[in-house]
Amino acid sequence: MIALGAFLFWPIAWALGCVLLPSRAILPRSRWEEFSVAYLLGSALICVLGTVGVATGIPFAAIHAMTLAGGAAAAVLLFM
Repeated sequence: MIALGAFLFWPIAWALGCVLLPSRAILPRSRWEEFSVAYLLGSALICVLGTVGVATGIPFAAIHAMTLAGGAAAAVLLFM
């Protein structure tokens, strides 16, 4: 599970960031800028949610599973 999570971290972070960013019509940007900002936004979201989860007593394995599920849902939303 850890190897799968490590392999899928950047696409999950990118998908979560893309869902949160406004469209290019609202905020114009290049493709590479969108990719990098979406990745950084998704990484920050995963870090913040992980910290909040651990601080509230949720086991990290549950947080990891929720991140994988949320990233998969974000990817489905992006490509449908």
